[in-house]
Amino acid sequence: MRRSFPGYARCFVIVVLAGGLFPAGCGGTGGSTPDAEDALEAGVPYDAEVEGPAAPDNPPDVGGEIGVDQGGEIGSPVPYVPPPLANPYVDRPYVQEFNPNPTLVEPGIGPLVAVVFPPEGHVSLDRPTQVTPRGYVLHPAGGGPSIVKIPDDQPDLVSAAASDTMMVLASPGYAYVVSPTGEITPHAAPDGIAITGLAPGSLYQIWVLTDHGLGRFMDADSMM
Repeated sequence: MRRSFPGYARCFVIVVLAGGLFPAGCGGTGGSTPDAEDALEAGVPYDAEVEGPAAPDNPPDVGGEIGVDQGGEIGSPVPYVPPPLANPYVDRPYVQEFNPNPTLVEPGIGPLVAVVFPPEGHVSLDRPTQVTPRGYVLHPAGGGPSIVKIPDDQPDLVSAAASDTMMVLASPGYAYVVSPTGEITPHAAPDGIAITGLAPGSLYQIWVLTDHGLGRFMDADSMM
């Protein structure tokens, strides 16, 4: 048994196959819109191309330009760049806040080479102990800071370090062992070797950095 579609269904299929160029309103038996009738009377087919409004000769400015490269291809729009300011703000340097550790900038002792924690047995030393280029700092009870100095004819200290058993200061030509009571004992560096730094090692040693390699203090009387 064949099924027949209602008139509006047949009309819908015809309009879709025609490309949908003209809207069509259909009743139960089919029909067309006034626009379609006008087109038919004028002899314009349904699939004719309809021209839109022509582009203006002077399009409005949209804030950018279309760039053209050397090959003649149209590039991306050039971004808008504002004109330079007549009175631009000048970012001038200013004094910033400085919040140092008081141990590092204590008045009266000058610059520091190091700050170390001496062994617990060194009860006569400050904890921590400040080390200046000319010696380490003590703060006697009831008095200002004083410096326990190395000999005046020896070069400035460059480093300091401590292990669990000893504390050592160093200049390029000497390593100075600080006793538990605060005395300084110098040990000359081997000929032709300059000490450049110290670093804490294991429980009983301190590493000695030199311009020829790495040495170490194993105890207060020997440097290897």
